[in-house]
Amino acid sequence: MVDSVRVESVEQAGAEVEALFAALDKEMLERYPETSLHPVAPEQAGVEGAVIVARAGDRAVGCGMLRPLTRDRAEIKRMYVDRAFRRHGLARRILEALERAAQQSGYRELCLETGTKQPEAIALYEGAGFRSIPPFGEYVNDPFSVCFQKNLF
Repeated sequence: MVDSVRVESVEQAGAEVEALFAALDKEMLERYPETSLHPVAPEQAGVEGAVIVARAGDRAVGCGMLRPLTRDRAEIKRMYVDRAFRRHGLARRILEALERAAQQSGYRELCLETGTKQPEAIALYEGAGFRSIPPFGEYVNDPFSVCFQKNLF
């Protein structure tokens, strides 16, 4: 099932990405208070970022977004895999696609935020070479935020 899933960058994020973002928000509200959600719209990727979608046939089953922060630094946002497609390495494939997109855009550093109640996400990022950093930006005062960084070059 997961072997046939394609992971690709999309030029414009449409209704399928919005639906994945909504599913992510719903799931995060099961774990965290609303004040700990830090959503962004797909348009915030802009031309210097990227939106990655995983598709099983015509169905979008996972996503991730690269949001530019500075000329050298981008943030990974909105990582999500549909529950039916988890535990088969799909999140790692999306993360790798986001890293490639960041390198191709010339970013030297990737950062991200996840939550304290997401040990599976923390394990994914640590396993991919991200290291823990102090909270940054909008996450500084969020007691549920855990932040990571990875140098690309």
